[in-house]
Amino acid sequence: EYADRQSGQLRRLEALDFCRVRLHVFVNTPANGLISEEGAVCGVVCNTKRGVKTFHAKAVILATGTFARNAELAKELDPGSEYNFTAASKGDEGDGIIMARKLGAVLYPYQHKMSGIFAPDPYDMPVVGQPSNSYPFNCLLVTSKGERKVSETAGSHFQTEYFIEENAPDFGWVVMDQAIADRFLNLEKYLKATEEGSTYIEAYKASSLEDLAKKMKVDATALAATVTRYNELCKAGRDDDFGKDPKYLDPIDDGTYYAVKEYDLTRGEYGGIVTNEKAQVVNKEGQPIKGLYAAGLISSGELLGDFYPGMEALGICSYMGYIAGREAAAEIAR
Repeated sequence: EYADRQSGQLRRLEALDFCRVRLHVFVNTPANGLISEEGAVCGVVCNTKRGVKTFHAKAVILATGTFARNAELAKELDPGSEYNFTAASKGDEGDGIIMARKLGAVLYPYQHKMSGIFAPDPYDMPVVGQPSNSYPFNCLLVTSKGERKVSETAGSHFQTEYFIEENAPDFGWVVMDQAIADRFLNLEKYLKATEEGSTYIEAYKASSLEDLAKKMKVDATALAATVTRYNELCKAGRDDDFGKDPKYLDPIDDGTYYAVKEYDLTRGEYGGIVTNEKAQVVNKEGQPIKGLYAAGLISSGELLGDFYPGMEALGICSYMGYIAGREAAAEIAR
């Protein structure tokens, strides 16, 4: 039985016999084309290591996520995001969007990266997603100009807008003294990678702020002023600038200084292709493309605005996934 609470009404549907339902899962079978006959989608074509495999169906639901790992598509739809590293799924290459557009699907006018998390190594997935990003909140977080713009405890969803770079990955610098650096995860690893010439990891140690600024390639005067102001706030025990919890206000002043570059790893892109209230993919006239549905971030422009504070993607996935499945099943039954 299914419980359907639409319009506040509880209805019991005995539509499926679970003992007779079969679910077939195919791995390493990427879809690269939709089959359409007489204006209706009726299957998918997939390339596999064993050749082309064709699946015929009375309806197709696209749930292929975003285009965060497709630099060409990101440049077209969300200019600037193509420079960013991302923590999105490896398969987020926009396949569903590409296939749907070939059949006349249209895009929401607003396509935008989902705010992510800060990490020194964009390829070190175990670090990505730490509750406190990858740094202790006691640190000082500054921009590429050496300026403090937001509380270190604010959370990456609220921080990333202050660390946007032009024609480069978005990033900030974590500045610490020895006492704080002792709590920084994998610091020695990042220092060693930098010394060995890593092309993206940057972590530095210095005996003065001036020397540290030189290694960071930021204005030494600006960085010194920022640290001085921060230390004053720490001494007062109150962050009058950005409201950081006093328990994290530790001055940076013990004579040994560190800086670690932290990249803003996006969680994907939202917007995607336009669907109606039945999760049907529509064309430029607003008419449904028969047999074609979409759910999740691939079609999220109606449900997400210009800010992603977190976890909404899970709701969109389940909510629109349920509707897409229900409507597709109803179409097949007709």
